[in-house]
Amino acid sequence: MTSDTEARYDANTWTMEAAVQGSVELGWAQVEPSLGFRLVTTQQPEFTETGEHGLQVQSGTYRSQRAVLGLRLVEERERDGRRVRTELRLGYEREMGDGAPPLTVRQPGLGGGWYTVRGAETGRDIFTVVFGFQGEVGENLLVRGGLDMTWAARYSSHSLQLSLDYVW
Repeated sequence: MTSDTEARYDANTWTMEAAVQGSVELGWAQVEPSLGFRLVTTQQPEFTETGEHGLQVQSGTYRSQRAVLGLRLVEERERDGRRVRTELRLGYEREMGDGAPPLTVRQPGLGGGWYTVRGAETGRDIFTVVFGFQGEVGENLLVRGGLDMTWAARYSSHSLQLSLDYVW
């Protein structure tokens, strides 16, 4: 029995993080090693997949607990009287909680009861690389940007940010 199904729903995610960070000036850059802990809680509402064999999924709360190790290299310089800051961040996270959250589901068309399935194991080792910059483009204007890349065993994420900020 195979068929395509689809579901759209909103989830709320809350993050708390604590870290200890140091700083060492190397002359050409500042090096900032860090060690921390991150707790992430996601609350997912009940939803039903659409499609011939769509599942009903009960609401659930999932927690991720991660040890976080990071290294940030920051270079700041002045060009034409304006400051420019570039940074490279390298990160490693180790998932210590449930790497494959359980879902309680049932298939209405089969008339059965609720049962538990496991979500996809995304991997316990997570690696992150971030390239970022910040530059003054006017007396009170900053341009900021970044490229974030994250990899795990069965997961990858890439994002690009760009902003123009007014500072008073």
